[in-house]
Amino acid sequence: MNQQVYISYNWQEDSNEMANQLVQAFAAKGIEIIRDKTHTSYKDSIKNFMRQIGQGKCVVAVISDRYLKSENCMFELVEIARNGDFYQRIFPIILPDARIHKDFERIDYLKYWEGEKAKLQAKYKQIEESEVRFEKIDCDDAEYLFVAYGTSARICQKVVKMARAKGIKIGLFRPITLWPYPTKELNRLSENIRGILSVEMSAGQMIEDVKLAVGNDIKVEHYGRFGGMIPSPNEVLNAFEEKFIKK
Repeated sequence: MNQQVYISYNWQEDSNEMANQLVQAFAAKGIEIIRDKTHTSYKDSIKNFMRQIGQGKCVVAVISDRYLKSENCMFELVEIARNGDFYQRIFPIILPDARIHKDFERIDYLKYWEGEKAKLQAKYKQIEESEVRFEKIDCDDAEYLFVAYGTSARICQKVVKMARAKGIKIGLFRPITLWPYPTKELNRLSENIRGILSVEMSAGQMIEDVKLAVGNDIKVEHYGRFGGMIPSPNEVLNAFEEKFIKK
């Protein structure tokens, strides 16, 4: 038989034992079951293997209570569904502890994942409140702002000095954490700002974050180089003047 047979299961107790029995039963028929413990090696990507299961034409799923509460097992199921023909490709074995036979039992699993989602959102909120990092350079009297990170921020430090030598009051806001993004601080700074130039070594990966932070009342423009090209301070200053000063 040339058909590849995969198995999706939880590693705990009964599910693992059922997987072992299936491997032996299929082997007795000359069919090899592809499973993580025997078909992945040290440093192999388990996520890639789970995606491989999702593409399988024949997948035996050992459904247990812990399976239905496992993030990895749910990922495998979603991958199977995402690749189409779900009901033709999956062959479920339902263990006794999987409470899915009645509507109110299935609702319990929906409530479980709703609770897990709430925990995750609470953790995100905690990170947003405690882990935001940024740097402000010459922002106290600034009328304009550069928003930049990485190499672009180093270039903009020079541009700030060049612009101020010409009488242009401009500062630099450097996000250190891009997630969580320092939205609140940038919003606060924008109250006295006439315009913001988002300077990036890309086609504009951060400008939407800047716009969301400051709202619609402030002009926000983008200047970027990509493909490994690094802008010079003069190029950045010229771009700023073209977009904000000469208009």
